[in-house]
Amino acid sequence: MVTLDDHGFPADSSINEKCAAGSGRFLEMISTSLGVDFDAISNHCRQAASPFQISSSCAVFAESEVISQVNAGVGSSDILAGVVNSVASKTQTLLDGLDPQGEIAICGGLARVDAFVTALESSTGRTIRKLPQDPQLTAAFGAAIIAGGGLYPRKERTRGC
Repeated sequence: MVTLDDHGFPADSSINEKCAAGSGRFLEMISTSLGVDFDAISNHCRQAASPFQISSSCAVFAESEVISQVNAGVGSSDILAGVVNSVASKTQTLLDGLDPQGEIAICGGLARVDAFVTALESSTGRTIRKLPQDPQLTAAFGAAIIAGGGLYPRKERTRGC
């Protein structure tokens, strides 16, 4: 997570260093193990009748919980909806630590999951803005703009005396 100053430059950041359970990679891992394509997660979440509530904050233990639920006959839609809600809750905790002002935009792989965006909006009570470009390329676009001098004024190169 990154907050921006009034000029659009990074001001503060926060990352989930403790565990993958609050990440898009965890959601991807669970969807793969359930045989659900990443781009189909939102469709499955919409079909959830009773989203499974993950109690563990550790990816290894959470994955064990998921396996237990699969073995107990819980449907993939309920499991995925529970994982999406869990990741949104962990994301909200990171947001709360930064106390962002103004709009919140989302990029990265999780921005491709409408169910995640909806869950994050619900947990934060705020509108989450999806950016117009491919959300997984946002950082690359920013790097290209900076490399091209689009954000920082170019300095004249001077030769030695």
